[in-house]
Amino acid sequence: MAKRAHPKAFQDAMGKIAQTLVVLINDKLKDRKWKLKNKKWISAYVDRRGSLDTAIICKLRITMEDQSSFARLHTSSEIENTFDEIWRSKDSIFPEKWYGVKLTVTPEGKWEVALDHDPKCVEDPTFFDPA
Repeated sequence: MAKRAHPKAFQDAMGKIAQTLVVLINDKLKDRKWKLKNKKWISAYVDRRGSLDTAIICKLRITMEDQSSFARLHTSSEIENTFDEIWRSKDSIFPEKWYGVKLTVTPEGKWEVALDHDPKCVEDPTFFDPA
């Protein structure tokens, strides 16, 4: 996935998703059912791939302070709705087609985004692997 400058509306939407994601992760990791014993997270990413012609797949992965990967949370409907808005407009606001987006965030709210221009990225057989 290549990093590039992106249109302001896209940057704003990614910032909104990043903020929502940090709140979601902080809230959900407190749940006792995960038995994380107050482990802290150091980064997380949402990877979303597909096109309007294919199924859209999405995963959320969280890296804990001990470098383990936590893959049992899902994004919220608010995050998915914002991604859906981006997906509907992406071909009209970007000069190059892309088929995947990976948004990485830190607990402090810092974030970065990378786009995947490979139309076959949705076919990755390892996409839903836990790590």
